[in-house]
Amino acid sequence: MLWSEALEYAAVLFGVLYVALIARENLLGWPAGLIGALCSIVVLFTARLYLDAALYAFYAVLTAYGWFHWVCPKAPGPTDDAVGRRAADHSRVRHISRRSALGLLALGAASTFGLGWVTSSYTDADVPYWDAWTSCYSVIGTFMQAHKLFENWMLWIVVNSVYIGLYWYKGLSAFSVVSLLYVGLAVYGHIQWREKLTHEAQGIPT
Repeated sequence: MLWSEALEYAAVLFGVLYVALIARENLLGWPAGLIGALCSIVVLFTARLYLDAALYAFYAVLTAYGWFHWVCPKAPGPTDDAVGRRAADHSRVRHISRRSALGLLALGAASTFGLGWVTSSYTDADVPYWDAWTSCYSVIGTFMQAHKLFENWMLWIVVNSVYIGLYWYKGLSAFSVVSLLYVGLAVYGHIQWREKLTHEAQGIPT
């Protein structure tokens, strides 16, 4: 087995562990995500998916951020609604506000066009705008996940569905198959966090 194939499968393994553990709110998901991100950087750069490679480099930073945020949640303040809920308990799963959701969607769209233009103009990227779209909204999804925003799973279902086609087109069959698995895991995470929200609303310990 070539070293690139070994790294591809390692990235898949740790990526699956990351999503499965995060869906269950297990802190070990973050170090698993870090290892998977480092392996993915090499694989994607070799495939000339430069924005995705850069995205995974950013993931390495985001995993540290998410890990810290889950271990040391921000204390709520009387005017704290940066992610859409005033005086939110940042250690709990919660909904994003409509205003914040629209803002993140607009940010993702603007970033997609900007990054797509840069990579199409100054690099030999194969599918610059497709790559830019998945990269930008993956960053947003990870940010939402770090803040335990319930709607992150719906975004991941869409993003990973697009990744299936992107990786298949690039010949990264293992990444394409695992993206399909990620869609299933995102559905699982959605169900798990929805049940947690329901139990908390009813005062049932989780």
